[in-house]
Amino acid sequence: YFENCRKIWTDDTYETFKFKGLSSMIVEAFNDCDVDIKAQCVQNIVIGGGHSRYRGLIERISKELALQIPYACKYKLHFNRVPYERIFNAWIGGALLARTAGLQNKWITKEEYNEYGAHIIHKKCD
Repeated sequence: YFENCRKIWTDDTYETFKFKGLSSMIVEAFNDCDVDIKAQCVQNIVIGGGHSRYRGLIERISKELALQIPYACKYKLHFNRVPYERIFNAWIGGALLARTAGLQNKWITKEEYNEYGAHIIHKKCD
């Protein structure tokens, strides 16, 4: 199994697995932002999730962004300083969002899902 995975990542014929890199994707997203919010977006780059625990990842992204983002644009990376807690960032964010009073009418109960199936999502969230 490992040999097959390694082949996918090293063989040039596997075009679908080519990856630009996180810093390039961040810069692309920054460049696609509306001019009015670019400064705010570049000041709020959030790094989270289990993969952010890779040794040196945040430092590498920071160095690459320094080379790709114009000097006049001061960027800022935000991340949880406790590496173990980064695993749960998505869950914590979802839990906070679910507690927002304005979204409680969009909650889907198990009974509603069982009755309507996945279509209830479109009905409640449109």
